[in-house]
Amino acid sequence: MAGPFAPIVLVGLGALFAYLAGRLWRRRALDGVSYECEVRPSRAWPGERVELAFTLRNAKRWPLPWLKSADVVPAWLRVAGGDLRAHHLPRLRELHQTWSVGAWEEVRRTLTATPLARGRAEVGPARLSAANPFGAGEATAAVERRAPLVVYPRPFPAGRLLAAADEPSGRRERQSWLFADPSRTVGVRPYADGDPERLVHWPATARTGSLQVRQIQAAVAREAAVFLEVRTSGEPWGGLDRARHEAAVALAAELVRQVTVAGGSFALHSDGSVPNGPRHLSIGAGAGARHLRHALEALAVVSGYPAAPLASLVRRERTRLSPTVAFWVVAPYVGPTLARELVRAARTREVRLVYVGDEPLPEMAGVRTWRVPGWAADEWYASPPGGPPAPAHRGRPAG
Repeated sequence: MAGPFAPIVLVGLGALFAYLAGRLWRRRALDGVSYECEVRPSRAWPGERVELAFTLRNAKRWPLPWLKSADVVPAWLRVAGGDLRAHHLPRLRELHQTWSVGAWEEVRRTLTATPLARGRAEVGPARLSAANPFGAGEATAAVERRAPLVVYPRPFPAGRLLAAADEPSGRRERQSWLFADPSRTVGVRPYADGDPERLVHWPATARTGSLQVRQIQAAVAREAAVFLEVRTSGEPWGGLDRARHEAAVALAAELVRQVTVAGGSFALHSDGSVPNGPRHLSIGAGAGARHLRHALEALAVVSGYPAAPLASLVRRERTRLSPTVAFWVVAPYVGPTLARELVRAARTREVRLVYVGDEPLPEMAGVRTWRVPGWAADEWYASPPGGPPAPAHRGRPAG
């Protein structure tokens, strides 16, 4: 082609080619590209490291030298070396990564992450974008596959439970162990064939003139119903004391764990609601590792806002369960209605209260009480999470 218009025509044809090629690239660049993420393990404790395993596959004949991924992650997940950016939802972040993948190639990448709080979340969905060599916009694709992650309630140090209930300040150095020896003396009885010698009660034997043995009872009941109060104030406008609420959730998790370790069974009830579940948390009696995992997963997502009065749940279970089932109540707030129900329950069964706070408690005859001072809950909540709980043991815990 000759003439003064030849360069203009060539430029126009080049621009048209670049435009058409760019459009084709945007439509087809991510064909045959798959992207996956897996969280290993999918269940963890706050402070425990998990792995985010990413896999990018390119099942076509041309490479992608510049590809970006953006995965939605929970804000409480700290990713080591990750490029975390803001998300339009405050409780989420975006994890950005840059990739280069050849033709028919698979690229794997593993990042280390640390969950900082309890909860149930997902890594994903993701957004892929490939740079366009023709400069006509990026090729983008949405990846809806999500990797689940459940983070159990953060362990609370049971050794902090030292304050007697008759001390409102909770500071007296008087030890009253919540998880003490696995057996304690509740009385004496005459010796029977087969009783071990270590159970002989020599003072009672000398006093009665016949061989007497100690009658023991497990410190953690083999059948227990654990109740969790999520309210931290008696007033609707009082708000939620996050430190005391989280400490109460953690203590309820520790209780069900201890009952399971002791070989017992437990039920779990709370006035707090759970996502995609009933109005309030309610798990029937059961035993074993699977039942414990179910309870911990429920406690991982229980909210701090009541869906039903805890007193009504205590009343329901009090009339329904056998007197051999012990009641454990963990509460950062004890109102008069709940106190009356605990006293009624204590007339026919063992009732123990773990109270998180400094305010004076109502009079509750027959209810054994432990107190976690407010300052202890605040310090625990402000400290960094320390990973999974220490292995449970059957002896006296270290102070």
